Amino acid sequence: MDIAIVGFGHIGKRHYKAFERLKEKHGLRLVGIVEPNEDNIKGFDVSHYRSLDELYKAHVPDMTIIATPHFLHPQQAIYCLEHGSHVICEKPMALHKAEAEQMLDMALRKHRHLFLVQQLRFQPHLQKLRTIVKSKDVFHVGVNLYWNRNTNYFTEKRWRAKARYSGGPLYTQFSHFIDLLFWMFGSLSVEFASFSRIINAAIDYEDTGVVTLSHESATISIDYTISAQPQNVSSTVTILSRKGTVIISGQYCENISAFGEYNITSEPLEPLVLHEKVLANAIDVVRGSGEPATNALEGLKVVELIENIYAHRNL
Repeated sequence: MDIAIVGFGHIGKRHYKAFERLKEKHGLRLVGIVEPNEDNIKGFDVSHYRSLDELYKAHVPDMTIIATPHFLHPQQAIYCLEHGSHVICEKPMALHKAEAEQMLDMALRKHRHLFLVQQLRFQPHLQKLRTIVKSKDVFHVGVNLYWNRNTNYFTEKRWRAKARYSGGPLYTQFSHFIDLLFWMFGSLSVEFASFSRIINAAIDYEDTGVVTLSHESATISIDYTISAQPQNVSSTVTILSRKGTVIISGQYCENISAFGEYNITSEPLEPLVLHEKVLANAIDVVRGSGEPATNALEGLKVVELIENIYAHRNL
């Protein structure tokens, strides 16, 4: 199977490492990396292209991994799907539901798979936790995300500072947690949302927010910031059930504490292994031996939920 990677920054390189670790087992070949910044390619012995057009004129990959700035995802995914490639798209799928619908429509029309990178779904204890949530014993979930993204983060890549290009923290930093809530509960309604820009003057969107969601059997609160000082402080998801309490913590949900009737233990997976799982799952699905961990319709629903939350934004 021929693979290409579009975008070779920090996340693109993580996908490259996952490819390297899986290539022999799965019979993979890297046919090209699309990256306009040659400095990002230095030290890598790979076929380098400056644009998708240039790559696809030379070779149409069986599967293309998109790891570019958020606002580029829809047009690039649609291009790849239209030209016959399956696509693995980094989060967020898109910044607007209408764009996500166009991506899904193209995948259906061309009979190609569109996979979304929601790698936390592969954490073993989160899979066990999802079973608890599905039992409907859970009555409240509290999500507390206190991260730091300083001025250098935004000046290094200026697209990050603009809502029209990045979307804001719920797309950029915290969409994995929004996806986990959707994955566990299904459809959620937005009851309340409040946003503030307290510290970071480099951005044109909020650095801090509070959101309340509702489900038929539970309430959910999300309290977040990207201005915790002087660094990332915590990421916790607390699940309150009639039978006990479960607390998940860590940027990749790698830690778990269970109380009451619950006894959830498992060995967490490191970030690179999680990305390997994403690629391996996509390969299995394309080859007809698996089901997608995150399908495009689910990705669309997550975009819709975040867009509904941000409908309250007044900055």
